[in-house]
Amino acid sequence: MKSKYNFVIKKNNQNFDMHELGIWVESFHIYSPHAERKKLIVPNRAGSLLSSTRIAERRVAITMQIEEENENNYETIKHDIFDLFFSEKEFSIVRDIKPDRELFVIQEGEYDIENLTTTDGKFSIDLTMPDPFIYGLQLEKVFENDSLVLTNPGTEKSKPIFESTVLQDTSFVQIVNENGDYMMVGKPAPADQPVISPYDEILVDDCSSTVAWGAVPSIESGDVAGSIGVSNGRFVPTSYGTGTGWHGPALKQSLSSPLQDFNIQTWVEFNTAANELGRIQIHLLDVDNNIVGMLSIFDSYSQFQDAVGRFRVGPLSGPYKYVMSERHPYWIPNFYGRLALQRQGTRISAQMDFYDSNTGRYKFNLADEFYDYQGQFQTPISQVQIHFGQYRSYAVATMNMDKVRVIRLNEIGENEIPILAYAGDNLVFDHQNDIVYLNGMDIKMEKDFGASYFNIMSGTNRIFTFPQGALDTKVKWRPAYK
Repeated sequence: MKSKYNFVIKKNNQNFDMHELGIWVESFHIYSPHAERKKLIVPNRAGSLLSSTRIAERRVAITMQIEEENENNYETIKHDIFDLFFSEKEFSIVRDIKPDRELFVIQEGEYDIENLTTTDGKFSIDLTMPDPFIYGLQLEKVFENDSLVLTNPGTEKSKPIFESTVLQDTSFVQIVNENGDYMMVGKPAPADQPVISPYDEILVDDCSSTVAWGAVPSIESGDVAGSIGVSNGRFVPTSYGTGTGWHGPALKQSLSSPLQDFNIQTWVEFNTAANELGRIQIHLLDVDNNIVGMLSIFDSYSQFQDAVGRFRVGPLSGPYKYVMSERHPYWIPNFYGRLALQRQGTRISAQMDFYDSNTGRYKFNLADEFYDYQGQFQTPISQVQIHFGQYRSYAVATMNMDKVRVIRLNEIGENEIPILAYAGDNLVFDHQNDIVYLNGMDIKMEKDFGASYFNIMSGTNRIFTFPQGALDTKVKWRPAYK
């Protein structure tokens, strides 16, 4: 028989059912909301005036019993319980009696498991709800004709997530409620002022064919050997050949015209183990095959896992400068994400972003920049060269390339307004975490100064999107209850 107070703990992407663990839930009490009030005392006036109210942390009190068949199992489950209720961050509880509600808790202080017999025990534990509200299942509504009447069944306000697919190029996106609270990125343009494209795509290659790519006679700090093929829609090294140092296949492609101000982005996968080495390099060349810049990710250690992103302007023969050279423990051993190098005027910048396939967003951004005031690194780029490398005969990391994109950066005048998002782009306004994403990239720097991550209130909400006809939008939220 299962206790009517039974519950499930959700922690570290796992579910732990108390009944299945052999724990009997004797009681489960959620304390009332803890109202903290500030009051003003007015001279010569009876009583007080209410100044403000906030709901503080809330308590949950649970009593449980353990019944085991032998002392060894009893000792094991006691320590399993200690581990289960301790966490570095909040975990959630879903009660069998209310499976459509979820509360988030942490354990503070200590508690003891009383030994009733050598194989049975009983304990009480107090948990803290840092967020004092209980949440219902996620709800979703779709906007129709750029507007939405939304009924929030919760008794408290909720933090929404809006997601928009862009239907036509636009310089801004705004979401506004009936009270005038709004979220906006970009900037609207007057009717008599055309918006300007901030860039032109020069090369977009999805790495599904090597037809447009040509042979490379030599590479920097290594030998050309082996070949590049296509597997699962990505460039992969099909062989590395042999060599006494770095060696491997390389290909290059000419751009339709030389570029002064540019941004190159490439999406790569780099998976390495402690005994594996490897490198992916993307070189930017001028018309005479001289190196103008380089993007790379590599592992040059044979005894531990490594993943270093390195970005450079200029050839190793000089002059040259590293824009960024960084590693991140999260990317060891597996990395899939974006490498980017940009030059706009004297500003040269590099960026490395890990892509989280679970959320569809980029995170753990590493970026750096410098200003080329001396004009040492201003040669136009005319070609893109790619290379996969193996060191000697060491075991090689798993490597592939998913996409290469090169754009020309256009100059935007002081009074000109650039396009923010293009048809087909995806925008996410995450009011739960105060961030805005464009195609998975954080663009909260584009947020309008007066915009706010507004809430959905209890009851009826009227929400509108602008520009009209430019967005296909939906909203997700979890109703909150006391």
